[in-house]
Amino acid sequence: MTVAAYADVRNIVAAVRQMHPDLPVIARADSSDAVRDLYALGIQEVTSPEFEAAIEMTRQALLYFHVPATEVLSVASAIRHERYLQADQTGLALMSQLNAVARHLDVDWVSVPAESPLDGKTLEMPSSAGEGAGPLLRRSS
Repeated sequence: MTVAAYADVRNIVAAVRQMHPDLPVIARADSSDAVRDLYALGIQEVTSPEFEAAIEMTRQALLYFHVPATEVLSVASAIRHERYLQADQTGLALMSQLNAVARHLDVDWVSVPAESPLDGKTLEMPSSAGEGAGPLLRRSS
């Protein structure tokens, strides 16, 4: 939900909880205090658009100066942890971290015909392929 007024968010969350108590709620916060207050309402994930934009600008600057992607991700995660300070019980935070990692990956999808001997197999890249190499995965249909 992207409602700016905290009182409106509180009322919407109360109504949602009555109709669908298990529905995950993701909300926008405009300050550190709002982040804390929204988590106190039981919202699963809180984000601050301006704060996230600042992290993205920092990420881009670090990548421009050739800081390794793993270090950039570590810095961004530490900044987010400091800001949001919320232990996530739902897995949404993990999905957010995976999404951040995915932005650093160079992924190419290749279709493998069902009759191929490679269908459903996991192919490993030899360790001699160099830094950054990893497994090549195939999702079976």
